[in-house]
Amino acid sequence: ISKYDSEFCQSGIDAGYIKVSVGLENADTEAQELTKRIFDEVYGSLGITFSVGISYNPMLAKMCSSVNKPKGVHQLRKNIRDVKAFLDDLTIDKLIGIGNINKYVLNGLGIYKVRDFWEHGWKCYACYTEKIVNSFLSAAIGYQESVNNKVDNPTISKSSNFKETKDRALVNKKKKKLVDLIYEKLSKDELIPRTLTVEVKYSNFQLKSKSHTCKDGFLTYKQLLDKSDSLLESVFTKEIRLLGVRVSNFTKNRSSLDLKTLFRDSISQTAN
Repeated sequence: ISKYDSEFCQSGIDAGYIKVSVGLENADTEAQELTKRIFDEVYGSLGITFSVGISYNPMLAKMCSSVNKPKGVHQLRKNIRDVKAFLDDLTIDKLIGIGNINKYVLNGLGIYKVRDFWEHGWKCYACYTEKIVNSFLSAAIGYQESVNNKVDNPTISKSSNFKETKDRALVNKKKKKLVDLIYEKLSKDELIPRTLTVEVKYSNFQLKSKSHTCKDGFLTYKQLLDKSDSLLESVFTKEIRLLGVRVSNFTKNRSSLDLKTLFRDSISQTAN
């Protein structure tokens, strides 16, 4: 997919964003044709399907991608009336940034659908900071503040789909390959992650993940590999069909690590 946008941004294990330019006169047609081309290429090479959302900012595109799952497209153009009609009927938990806990809090304030914000939104200030309320309201009108609509990439993740299996040797081999790819990216970008997450999808399509945060960050390949082993062990309880490894919560780059930190890590590994 990155060949269509050099700044392709992966978000999580199974999602990503690209930014493309199309002509105004044939925007809908060009967008649909590009989507079909990507569908065909991904299915032809990997044998998997996915849904696509098309809109003028990443947040709305993400929301649109949930409309026609598991293999479909939904497009929302930059038109105030269309955007309002799309958003107003959504349940509040469909907005980016509102999970189950916030959903129940907002429901208690009389906010069940996005349109309820306009009558009951003022009540949010009793439960949330002004910054959080503003983020809710921004999402409710489809506004996302960003530079050139570029999505920040707070994570690096790799995943692998395969036929349902309980073969631990096979899964461990795939997991090692994912860690190899992530560590290669970390080394190239001189990044140190503090948080490591392993996620699996069971044969019934249920997702389960386990994370670990290291105060000083994962400084070495061995640290990543060993901790990913224990995280995988805790979630690999039955047949799985997808495995993902994700790192996030980055700290200072490798080139700025002080000698004391590096020395301490080297001593620790020698002792082990």
